[in-house]
Amino acid sequence: MTSQVDSKVATEVNGSIGHVVLGTPGSMHVIDEPFAIALLDAVKQLSHDERVRAVIVSSRARVFCAGVRFELVPQLSKPEVARPFIEALHRAIAALAELPKPTVAAVGGAAFGGGHNLALACDVLIASESAVFCQSFGNIGLATDGGSLYLLPRRVGFHRAKELALTARRLDAPEAYELGAVDEVVADTDLAPRAETVATSLAKRSPLSIAAMKRGFVEAQGMTFKESLDLELRLQMPQFASEDLQRAAAAFLEKRPITFIGR
Repeated sequence: MTSQVDSKVATEVNGSIGHVVLGTPGSMHVIDEPFAIALLDAVKQLSHDERVRAVIVSSRARVFCAGVRFELVPQLSKPEVARPFIEALHRAIAALAELPKPTVAAVGGAAFGGGHNLALACDVLIASESAVFCQSFGNIGLATDGGSLYLLPRRVGFHRAKELALTARRLDAPEAYELGAVDEVVADTDLAPRAETVATSLAKRSPLSIAAMKRGFVEAQGMTFKESLDLELRLQMPQFASEDLQRAAAAFLEKRPITFIGR
């Protein structure tokens, strides 16, 4: 089933897998405020859809996402234009990063600037062999936005992230994999089916466990070891009281598949 959120963003639900689909076939997909608003709407829509257990972010365009729309540049000198644009983009990327459901980015072609950070906001990042990544902000006179300062260092480390941002150099898929910037590289023709396989596997996990772990990994950043243990205790206690845990234990003892229900 497909529903058009915006001409630039569509959502699809196939079984337990939700899709956020960027762009239209053959287009050069870029970022503007309407896109950011539509992306936020799409993420919210799939977040509230009880059928959806995992989400894939992909593109129908010639690129995954090429960054800011250059036609906007003359208007961005006006704070009343620039601030709402960046705030809308940040709300959308934050919603994706904080989605309690597991997310998979399927990146083919260019993921530049904010498009790169959109991919980094997902839990699992799969790239096709033709994918190219770039923190391209410095090439056009911009500082980083869209989550670069948080997301990129957690992928590749502080100094490597700074180098990639300052030089704005392009990473092909093999180097991105070597640096830990992506989790897997596949043939172009295998990108969609591989993303579907990974998302399907994630969708079979306990939704309560997934949400708790995603929250925990974010909140534990900057904590001491003891503080992280206290956080784990707070997150684990509701799991012990869940029906999913009882169902999993019974299924294990009876040697049958586990089906989680999310409560």
